[in-house]
Amino acid sequence: MLPHGGVDGGDGGVSTGTDRGLATGGAGLLGAAALGGIVLMRRRRTDGSLV
Repeated sequence: MLPHGGVDGGDGGVSTGTDRGLATGGAGLLGAAALGGIVLMRRRRTDGSLV
């Protein structure tokens, strides 16, 4: 026997929008990681070694 009609979808849970606090925190962490990587690369280049 084959199913007929659509399926029950739902709305994905209780939250209906973007959690701005969580998005801001994630963006801040990504920015901090990028800044830390840049600082480490600059420190490595300025210590006089070629490699």
